[in-house]
Amino acid sequence: MNGSWRRMKPWKTGLRHTRIGFAILMAWAGWLMIGDGATAQQFRIETEVFSDSSQAIARSLTLFDGKTTYDFLMTAEEGAGDTPKFVVEEVVVFDQAKQRIHLLDQVNRQQLELGHSELLSLVAGMQSSEVLRARDEFLLEPKLTESFDPQSQQLQLSSPRLDYQVQGQKIADSQILAHYYSFADWAARLNATDSRKLPPFARLQLNQALKRRGWIPTEVQFQLTTLEGAKISATAKHHTLVQLSDNDQLRIESVKKQLAEFPSVSLSRYRNLTTATK
Repeated sequence: MNGSWRRMKPWKTGLRHTRIGFAILMAWAGWLMIGDGATAQQFRIETEVFSDSSQAIARSLTLFDGKTTYDFLMTAEEGAGDTPKFVVEEVVVFDQAKQRIHLLDQVNRQQLELGHSELLSLVAGMQSSEVLRARDEFLLEPKLTESFDPQSQQLQLSSPRLDYQVQGQKIADSQILAHYYSFADWAARLNATDSRKLPPFARLQLNQALKRRGWIPTEVQFQLTTLEGAKISATAKHHTLVQLSDNDQLRIESVKKQLAEFPSVSLSRYRNLTTATK
């Protein structure tokens, strides 16, 4: 979903977390509202991700401010009960002008900085990895069939193992679409920084199909069947797309301070895991 679903379990077993911002897949139901206050310079998207219940398992808030996008990734506190409290776990800053991406770990107060070229190299390394190809070649080169039902206005990308069912709203402003899909593609590619997450290639295909229609998704239903036969499913919903609030501006200013204060660390230290083997 937004940017992504980027919070995924090791792809041998299934979902772990689900991000936004499509960080992952993409999308979402609810009302998508674009009024006079929403411009290509400033707009916002709130996302909720659901699994098998009516209770959201993850949320995100994505703020588009000029050529910079701020993606606040929230997970539920453990033991929060029936009405979990969501806390920001990570903030991802996409700086289009400088072609840089910053990941800000809110728990350990550290950051990872990646250039666009560095991330593209990681994506290429993931796709050429013999280890990952032997594990599940389909996820590295997914072959999805695209169809559209004009009556239900539903777009579907499907295969025997992977299925996306998407509803969306057509956006006339080409600048909003360009800004949104730049973010969505880079958010999907971030999965290449963590070998436990689903590769980004199916999500990138979905992004292209939606972009061709001039859509921003309002709801995306996702289902994956693992090699072991387990079914992983999730639904992502976008609630609103409106002008940034005063609180949003305060969030952005806080993140700018963190960019100056948080020390930069290596990818292996930031993830505390081994990245995909080439």
